Amino acid sequence: FARRAEGTKAGRDVFGKARQDKLVPWQVWEAAAMTEYHSTRDSGVATRIYQKGLENYPGEVEYVVHYLNFLLSINDDKSGFTSFSDHVLSIC
Repeated sequence: FARRAEGTKAGRDVFGKARQDKLVPWQVWEAAAMTEYHSTRDSGVATRIYQKGLENYPGEVEYVVHYLNFLLSINDDKSGFTSFSDHVLSIC
C-alpha cells in the first residue's frame, strides 16, 4: 500500500523495516522482489532481493522454487541452474 500511496521510496522503506524483523515470512521477500520487478522492470534489484532472502531462508523449498521461476521468467537460465543446484544440494 505504501508504494501505491506514497511512491517507490515509501515502499522500499517499509520493506527495509520489515526485513529487519527475524520473524517476517519469506513471502514478504518474494513480494518485495516481484513488486520491484513489476514496477521498475529492473531484474537486477529483484534478483538481489531474492538472493538476500536466500541467506535468511536457505531451507525454504517454496522460496527457492519461486526464485527459480523468477529467474526462468527473465530468461536467466544460467543463474537459475546454478541457484537451483546449490540449494537443492543444501536442502537434501
